[in-house]
Amino acid sequence: MKQVHVLRRHSHHEDNPSETYNYQNAETCLAGLGTGLLSTVAVSLAPTLADLPLTGAEVVRIAFRLGVVVDEVSRNLQPVSADGGHSDSWAYVVPEVSVEEVQAELDAIHKTEKTPAASKVFISALSRTSVTVSGPPARLKHIFLISDFFRDRKSIALPVYSGLCHAKHIYDNKHFDTVVQPTSSVNSLFTPRVPVMSTNHGKPFTAKTAAGLFRDIVEEILTQPIQWDKVVDGIVHRTKRVAASECAVLTFRTNLPARDLVDSLSSQIPQIQTVTRDALQWVFDTHQTLGGPRTHHQAKLAIVGMACRMPGGATDTEKFWDILDQGLDVHRKVPADRFDVDSHTDPTGKRMNTSLTPYGCFIDEPGLFDAPFFNMSPREALQTDPMQRLALVTAYEALERAGYVAGRTASSNLHRIGTFYGQASDDYREVNTSQEIGTYFITGGCRAFGPGRVNYFFKFSGPSYSIDTACSSGLATIHVSIHIPCILTYLEMGRKRKY
Repeated sequence: MKQVHVLRRHSHHEDNPSETYNYQNAETCLAGLGTGLLSTVAVSLAPTLADLPLTGAEVVRIAFRLGVVVDEVSRNLQPVSADGGHSDSWAYVVPEVSVEEVQAELDAIHKTEKTPAASKVFISALSRTSVTVSGPPARLKHIFLISDFFRDRKSIALPVYSGLCHAKHIYDNKHFDTVVQPTSSVNSLFTPRVPVMSTNHGKPFTAKTAAGLFRDIVEEILTQPIQWDKVVDGIVHRTKRVAASECAVLTFRTNLPARDLVDSLSSQIPQIQTVTRDALQWVFDTHQTLGGPRTHHQAKLAIVGMACRMPGGATDTEKFWDILDQGLDVHRKVPADRFDVDSHTDPTGKRMNTSLTPYGCFIDEPGLFDAPFFNMSPREALQTDPMQRLALVTAYEALERAGYVAGRTASSNLHRIGTFYGQASDDYREVNTSQEIGTYFITGGCRAFGPGRVNYFFKFSGPSYSIDTACSSGLATIHVSIHIPCILTYLEMGRKRKY
């Protein structure tokens, strides 16, 4: 999701290059915590929106390799639990202590117990108000149990279950080389454009190449403690130096580090106006201000055709509207062509596998289907889930009502059209799991084949998604159908771009 947010923000700035808050402004800098630093590199390297999928893909690859290295090293320090994962935290925050007293206590414990270097608990992050200590979970538990200093203080376990970072006594150059591969095409195509702030020393990284910036950040994530206070001091100093009249802090969701930054800017430079906004909400609000109310020309979704099969005889959208308009309740007793309702109903609720009520809402003639029209044999149609058959029928009707003609325009290019299908159950497959299994059982019952049939029949070669998020399947499908094609389009633009 973070990459989608960055795409949106990048797109907004590209469309509005003259805005005050354009992230490629000469005085803009980027900051992130942990792997968030890697996301800042994708933005720093990409000069245009079309380039961001390329730099973002490289960030994902590096983040994956980084996770593999951290997991392998951490497994050697402490084996995983029986369920295949690390069940305890690798980091605890201890508030209201100084770095010096924490380090002194750790040194005393390690000296007394002659702790091997790799097993030592160490300081992984520090601020004016707290210190974070990290180490193998078993060692952390042991220290918080035997040490009066730690046991008597409040501590907070962080949701860090993947392993150790910020450990300079564990990682070295071979680990950095494993994560960062300088032969990547991204390294030859892009150079850093926007400064990225180090979370260790609070100054911009000095690397002039993509490979160098990636290596510096991976080395910092693996070996250097986080000192967010220095980042705050660096940004405050930068703001004072340029004599800014306004400072905008744009973040993805509210978080404590951003709050610390805003508080410091407001208290140390009271003469400037500090604005803090959620980045996504700010983009939306600015679009509204600059362009007025959103029109159908700006919308990401256009409904050009509809079809449906609904209870109460609503075999098309007009009849369905009539039912809604009249506020009708169309429930009825379970039709005889579904199952023997009397043998499966018990109002007392004492019989197992029965319903308390014989009533429900049902569509008419669910088996009505012209198999030859859709190039299906009667045998295949019989073993195909009625929902798949209805998907074909309603898709055809919707496209027919939309005036769709394949390949007539760029928008009806078969390579650009896909099917996104929200489906929260597959009762037909479950009921027939052990009933006369035949050639078409898998293709007729598995959910993935529903949208696949639509793509296959109409010769669409775009995405085919069957999405199940229970009751929100429909809305989730709409959400995915809006964003996935956009990302695919940007990737295509990136491949064709000439440098």
